[in-house]
Amino acid sequence: MTTFTLNYYKDQGREPLAFVGPGIVDDKLSLIVMFPDETLETRLPATFEGYPVLIKYGDIELASNPQVYHEILKPGISIGRSEAEDAFTLGAFFQTGEKKCILTAGHSVGEVCNEIIQPGNYENDPDTSPCAKVTFKFRGINEDGNHLDYAFCEVNDCLRVSVNKPPGSETVIHNCKGSVSNDPDDMSYVYKSGRTSYLTKGIMIDEMVTIHTKLLGKVSRMSILLASDIKGQQLFGRPGDSGSAVFDDDGNLWGIYCGFSLPYHFVIPIHLILNDARTRYDVDFTLI
Repeated sequence: MTTFTLNYYKDQGREPLAFVGPGIVDDKLSLIVMFPDETLETRLPATFEGYPVLIKYGDIELASNPQVYHEILKPGISIGRSEAEDAFTLGAFFQTGEKKCILTAGHSVGEVCNEIIQPGNYENDPDTSPCAKVTFKFRGINEDGNHLDYAFCEVNDCLRVSVNKPPGSETVIHNCKGSVSNDPDDMSYVYKSGRTSYLTKGIMIDEMVTIHTKLLGKVSRMSILLASDIKGQQLFGRPGDSGSAVFDDDGNLWGIYCGFSLPYHFVIPIHLILNDARTRYDVDFTLI
């Protein structure tokens, strides 16, 4: 439905300045048109091809926000910045050479060389020892217009690293998905284990979608993967889930959770992250 709508406007010689996505409203399949703010003039029909058209103003909310200390690090547990009382999610483990690294969202961590801690009972123990430090980081739009937001953080003690098995799941993440098919009919069930919402299930369309957002300070056009909630189940992600690994039943890592604008959730593809790290920093990462 989204692709059909976007193609319609492009055939008319107009470039949509909003994200158009499907949604269920009052038990009816509808088109939701999402604008980053109310400054854009909107003239939209009440229906399109028989579907109700609803306008939503709002931007993507980055999913960073009683954490529990874990001696053994696991994908899905809480980690945080040593200089701030917030927390986000530890993603999958990667290695390059002898270094073992946590992958997480770049917007959640400090700058390169900053330390990462497990918040634990942060208010009672602000001197919690670090578990990693930011080693490679990028947040921005690449030359192909794709949104990237990642950080590889080198683990201080490799003996604390476990297999890539998120809490609550029996799946071991063992493979990185190598591409996006860009087929709007190619949908899969995916999972993520985040520090806030724990293990959740959603539906992923294997297609990059174009959004307009002020994530980087001004309205920018960028592409990203889209996941949706499953009706009757808990939200796929919430604040605090940034950086969590998004994977399928076969152990394929699709990417990392970035943020949301309900009912949509946004995921950064893993192959774009790995390709960018290779190009930008001349470093190759493989799953542990």
